[in-house]
Amino acid sequence: MIHLLAYKVQEHLREKHFPIGVQYGPEGFRREQATNLIVMHREGESDSFAAPSAPGRNPRSHSNRTFGFACLVYAKASKAGARREDHEVLCDVFVNALVCALFKSACGSVNSIVLGPGHLLTAAERAGTKFETFSGVVYELKASLVQSVQDFDWDGQGAPLGLISAVHTDSFTTNGIGEDRVSQFAGSVDVD
Repeated sequence: MIHLLAYKVQEHLREKHFPIGVQYGPEGFRREQATNLIVMHREGESDSFAAPSAPGRNPRSHSNRTFGFACLVYAKASKAGARREDHEVLCDVFVNALVCALFKSACGSVNSIVLGPGHLLTAAERAGTKFETFSGVVYELKASLVQSVQDFDWDGQGAPLGLISAVHTDSFTTNGIGEDRVSQFAGSVDVD
């Protein structure tokens, strides 16, 4: 589910002309390049289940599933002699755009976004990790995608958990430099 959300977030940010790529992760390498990038991943994040929001009104909805995920926002100001505060200002712009894109991308009758805590990673958090050589700043935002668990007959096509209802794209850029991948979303519904 989160990888579909990442595609839609990328599409939204591209439409708004933001100079940042979006990819589904986690990354398995150290980020050494000065690339503005958002990496969305589920690894290490918890899922949960709860009663549906309006029990009894929709007999097809049996519960809500909350998919925990994190977004790492890599930001590096491109101006010569950029200081930490320059990177932070750019990062704040990207984080705000990400929040708007998350809410727009997850809209629909069976999905919603819940934002959690976020923070700039400290030097200690970056030391000895894949972030240590990136010269900009890295911001981590925790979030959850809440999805209604629907009862349906699976015909062997598409995803057995249902699909993010707002996804209607056929391609996306994974790294912001033109590497397109094609995805088919059987049964997707455009709610815009």
